[in-house]
Amino acid sequence: MKLLSDLMSYKVPCDVEIHDVSSHSNDISHGSLFVAVSGHVQEGVNYIPEAIERGAVAIVAEENKKDKVKKIMEGDTTPVIWVENARKALSHIASKFYERQPEHCVAVTGTSGKSSVVWFVRQILEGLGCNAASLGTIGVHAQGFFEKSSLTTADPVALHKSLRDLSKRGVEYLAMEASSIGIEQCRLDGVKLKAAAFTNLSHEHLDYHDNMGAYFKAKQRLFTQCLDHNGCAILNADIPEFKPLLDICTHHNIKTIPYGIHAKAENAVILVNRSVTENGQDLILSIGEKTLKFSLPLVGSFQVQNILCAVAIASALREEELDLSALPEILSTIKPVPGRLERIEGHPQKAKIYVDYAHKPAALEAVLTAVAPHTQGKLWLVFGCGGDRDRAKRSKMAQIAFNLADEVIVTDDNPRTENPVDIRTEITAGFPSFQNIGDRRAAIDCAISSLQMGDSLIIAGKGHESGQTINTQTLLFDDRDETRHSIQSLDKTYYKDRP
Repeated sequence: MKLLSDLMSYKVPCDVEIHDVSSHSNDISHGSLFVAVSGHVQEGVNYIPEAIERGAVAIVAEENKKDKVKKIMEGDTTPVIWVENARKALSHIASKFYERQPEHCVAVTGTSGKSSVVWFVRQILEGLGCNAASLGTIGVHAQGFFEKSSLTTADPVALHKSLRDLSKRGVEYLAMEASSIGIEQCRLDGVKLKAAAFTNLSHEHLDYHDNMGAYFKAKQRLFTQCLDHNGCAILNADIPEFKPLLDICTHHNIKTIPYGIHAKAENAVILVNRSVTENGQDLILSIGEKTLKFSLPLVGSFQVQNILCAVAIASALREEELDLSALPEILSTIKPVPGRLERIEGHPQKAKIYVDYAHKPAALEAVLTAVAPHTQGKLWLVFGCGGDRDRAKRSKMAQIAFNLADEVIVTDDNPRTENPVDIRTEITAGFPSFQNIGDRRAAIDCAISSLQMGDSLIIAGKGHESGQTINTQTLLFDDRDETRHSIQSLDKTYYKDRP
């Protein structure tokens, strides 16, 4: 049991025992604290009567909605705690309610690379003998533990419950993704962050943010509002946003570790040399006065950036305890995130097939550029765009596909409630060479059956996802499983005899 006065620093009308906390009226039961958080569409205060009916023993609401709340609750004696920002209050309440979290937490933000970076950080720390976990789009991963997740950054209650559970499992280090929406909505405000990292910025989420400036500003909040005062910022020195982020961190007296080709600092993680191999790349890194040489079993310069970021994070979290001599062996066996340029083996013509989550212009350009040097024949691409999302990126992704791929098949992604034909029409407009195959399974089959020796195929957009959302129904569909099934269905005799 928790007393409300123990949970909050706000003025409390009376002592009330709290069994749980939620901002969703459907989750309320007897003894719950209901936090009236408003979204873009719904007003949280409108659900106060339902929450009380379900058993809420106290309400948290914003002061600027006091008149409306008093009208809604006329005659009801359930205590109300007034706050300036309900979202921020929810995060801090959740952190106090669940209390425990891993001692060393880092949050990674940026348009691309978040999932890969936290995945790599966990593997690096595990390789160094630490009990570590990663949390984000792919779910919660720790040694011997996996839990699915539907959001990049979970709501505060679910997030802090996960942090408590991980702490109980002995996890000391946690690398978590931080979306711009999650940061702006204060979901991470109760997390004690020892470090925060920024990967890059490109066109995304403009259906939520007004413009790129607002998008970037939302991400900056991770450093100005969420990061501990004595924390460390890990910044990509090879992007235009590096200087303004560095200035912000300097203004707030935040220690920084830059990474990249152009990184310059005593503690910087610098890429000294990169050479492409058949199935990966050989790298030389500089960290302080030490030089690391190793073969990375991943393709793409963007994966190098992700590795540099992960190494810098490990350096920030471990500080003087970081064993650099162990890193080459750890990095030479590092595994990619499921559905992030995940190689699917077995094509009878030895063609390279990759499944990737790329559903943004910059991400699509990155994966095509990554695979091109490893392709002796044609570079094939199967992709689509999600419905009910930012439409502006459709033409941009089409242009990137036209510029970088030799053969393009446009198919359905997650059309949701949009007409899939309309989505594909927007993508293919002006590109008559694109094949238009709405059925995603048929599109994958067509591409795989067309591959010749030396070709490469990227199936982009859904990556690790195990379902396809059409209208309001999500059907079982995994690009990786479909690819394996398609390969198995090929007439291998036909391919062996094919000139």
